[in-house]
Amino acid sequence: MERLHDRGQVVMQYSDREYENIISSYHENPNGSVDSVAGICNETGRLFGLMPHPEAYLNRVKHPRWTREPVPEEGMGVKLFSNAVEFIRREKKRSSLS
Repeated sequence: MERLHDRGQVVMQYSDREYENIISSYHENPNGSVDSVAGICNETGRLFGLMPHPEAYLNRVKHPRWTREPVPEEGMGVKLFSNAVEFIRREKKRSSLS
């Protein structure tokens, strides 16, 4: 674990809503991962492993409580993918300007 942190390979951890504190309680870290790790990458950063499954919650009917409480039409899992696309586009544009 120390080596992963030292090499910058821990790329996601479960945290509070303000992204300030790493959380290890069950509700916020449902799989009980060590050091609240949610995602790691290889040394190059090109391979990424993720424990939570954001692809499972892309629309409201995939939310576990969609019949009991109001949830947004677009699931929170979409944000991870749209952020990745935005980052790649931004980096591609930046590298083409160099």
